[in-house]
Amino acid sequence: MYYAQYTHARLCGILNNAKAFFPLDYACSSLTTDTEKDLLILLKDYPNVIKAATLEMEPYKVTNYIHTLSQTINEFYTKCRVIDDQNVILTKERLGLVEACRDVLASALSL
Repeated sequence: MYYAQYTHARLCGILNNAKAFFPLDYACSSLTTDTEKDLLILLKDYPNVIKAATLEMEPYKVTNYIHTLSQTINEFYTKCRVIDDQNVILTKERLGLVEACRDVLASALSL
């Protein structure tokens, strides 16, 4: 869980340092890398993971999801420059993705 908490703190730090780019953009049309697409798929699957873990009484599915999401977020952080002054549209969309990841990770960690 410390890995996931660290990842959440990293996302909060990114958003705190990017206040100049607010409001964010959630269009996702510029998010084209494989890692970005993987994150979008993971975020979309979150409600299904919670539902399956509940109905099947298998809470480990949530912890596995948290771990996979954290790994993918950190891969995204390594491979994709989030803040790029030369491409404000992409920056706003990536920051929107960061915010969505932060919110889903916080929700999953609170369970």
